[in-house]
Amino acid sequence: MLQTSEEVIEREGVGVFVGRFQTPFLTKGHKELFETVRSRHHKTICIIGLSVLRATKNNPLDFEARRKMIADEYPDVQIQYIQDRPSDKAWSLALDALINANVPPGSKVVLYGSRDSFIEHYHGN
Repeated sequence: MLQTSEEVIEREGVGVFVGRFQTPFLTKGHKELFETVRSRHHKTICIIGLSVLRATKNNPLDFEARRKMIADEYPDVQIQYIQDRPSDKAWSLALDALINANVPPGSKVVLYGSRDSFIEHYHGN
């Protein structure tokens, strides 16, 4: 059998990442995140954060525009959304519930974030 120096990664479980994706197109950083998560897991879930306030300077795009932008490039990625909550704890509970509703029981789940992501605010399982 031919061996290479490339590391072989066995794909397992579910990779989940959360982002706002408030850009008119996916950036290089977004694409790297998608590719990394998809290469490591059998299933990938992208959760889009929704602000309570819509169509603002910081949140100009609605959910459907962002969902379509992602789905056009990554049709195999499951796309969900999560509303902002009044506290990190309430948001973390909602995120856990959303994940649990979309993965088979007992699945290994890995959360991913990039700089300035939700990770430091997450207080869930």
